[in-house]
This record gives sequence, C-alpha cells and structure tokens, in this order.
Amino acid sequence: MKDGRVMSVTEPRETDVTWFLAQLKPGGLNKAREHLARQSFEAFMPSHNATIRTRSTLQTVQKPLFPGYLFVGVTPGQVLRPINATRGVSKLVSMDGKNPVRVPQTLIADLQAQTKDGNWTPELERFEIGQGVEIISGPFAGFRARISSIPEADRIYVLLDMIGRLTKISVPRHACVPV
Repeated sequence: MKDGRVMSVTEPRETDVTWFLAQLKPGGLNKAREHLARQSFEAFMPSHNATIRTRSTLQTVQKPLFPGYLFVGVTPGQVLRPINATRGVSKLVSMDGKNPVRVPQTLIADLQAQTKDGNWTPELERFEIGQGVEIISGPFAGFRARISSIPEADRIYVLLDMIGRLTKISVPRHACVPV
C-alpha cells in the first residue's frame, strides 16, 4: 500500500532501477564512474582477469568485460539528460539517435549474479566436451582450444594446437570462456 492505495504488480516500485548503456570517451571509465556517482546514478562495469604479455613476463590485470561501455542505473524520478553531459561519457546508446535503449533487467541481473567484487566469473556449467574455448588468463592466454575432458570441478583439459600438434593441457575453468 502506498499513499492510501494498493500498488499493482505491474506498477514499478520506487526501488526499481532501469538500466541504460553509456558509451564512454577514451580513457573515461574512472571519470564517468566518479561523476555519475556524484549525480546519484548507479554505475555497473563487470571486469575479468586477463593475462597480458609484457616483454618477457606475464601479468594478470583486470580488464572491462565490455570495453568502452558502462551500464548506468536510473531510478524513477531521475532525468536521463545529465548522463550525456557527464565527464567521461560520450553518449547513451540509442537505436534511432534519439531515445536511449533500455538494457533488459534480466541481463543486468545475470551479470550481477556472476560478478563478485566487480570481477565477472562465468558459470561453470557452461562447458561441454568438444566445445571450443578461448583461454583468457595464464601462460596460454589468447589461445583457442577444444575441451577434451572435465575431470574436476575447477579444472578442465583442453587440446591446444601447438606448432601443428595437439597438446593436452590442464587449465582452470575460470581461465576459459566459450567461443
């Protein structure tokens, strides 16, 4: 009950957040997050651990799952116009050039459910024998392979083509994404 009347199921609650996708200016992620927070907008950017090669070493760094974009949550009563003028934000993504496209709540909920401390971890049940994967972290980062077996809950064996020969290696599940 709200203000003496009963809320219907289809009427949005005041706590509901509508999500939009903002395209960022180059290098604008941190500025956008800071300035959106100052304006009481919610910002969501899942990231993942990736291994990069620098000269002769490997480093694990956090990279955005969707580089160049940021999800922006808007509560009822907030106006969208200030988002386009926010530092670090280029524009809200739209299909017709006028009206920003709403991101489905189910997509945001799924991403948030798979994100812990801002770091996205893919669902473990998605892998099957014979499936193609890309290794995103570790010494074989950037390589594509096929799953040969799934013996443990947290590791999988993949067949990696190395110099024309298939080699079976063990990698952590979280180091692979389906392709």
